[in-house]
Amino acid sequence: MLSLDDIPPFQQKDLSWGLCGLEITRLNGAASVEEAWQLLPDTCEGVVTLADAVRRYNPKKREGLLLDAEVVDGQQTTVVRSQGLSWSGWRWEETKGDSHRYVEYTFLSSEPGTKPPHLIYRQYWTKQADGDLQVWQPVGARFCGFREASK
Repeated sequence: MLSLDDIPPFQQKDLSWGLCGLEITRLNGAASVEEAWQLLPDTCEGVVTLADAVRRYNPKKREGLLLDAEVVDGQQTTVVRSQGLSWSGWRWEETKGDSHRYVEYTFLSSEPGTKPPHLIYRQYWTKQADGDLQVWQPVGARFCGFREASK
C-alpha cells in the first residue's frame, strides 16, 4: 500500500504531513466593522482582505472595510468572515493528539519584493465512519504563518 511518504511531493519536501488534535471554536459575531476588527488578536501575523486591498495584518492599523482575515498566533489561527452586514469568527487551535491528519502546503506570496515570503497553510482531515470503514474526511484549512523565501 502506498503511504503519503511515497508520493513524490512528500519525497521532495514540497508537502509535509502529521497528526494532531484540533479544536475549532466559534467566536461571538460582530455587528459593525469596528467590532469585527476587535475579533483579531493584538499579537499575531496574517492576511486581511479589505474592500479595496489585500494586505498583511498590522494590529496597529485596524481600518478599512474588513471582508476577510486569517491571522495566526502560534498554534492558533483566528478567522473572520464578512457575511453581509455582520461578521463571523472562528478560532482554530492545534492541540496534542492524533484525532486529525494534516497536510502542510507552502505557497509563494504575491507581496512585492526581491524575496517575497511563502504562505503556510495546513489542511485537516478527521476519521469518520462510512459504513463499516473509517475514512478520512476533510475538515478545512487554516493559515499557519509566513516563511521567508529561500531564493
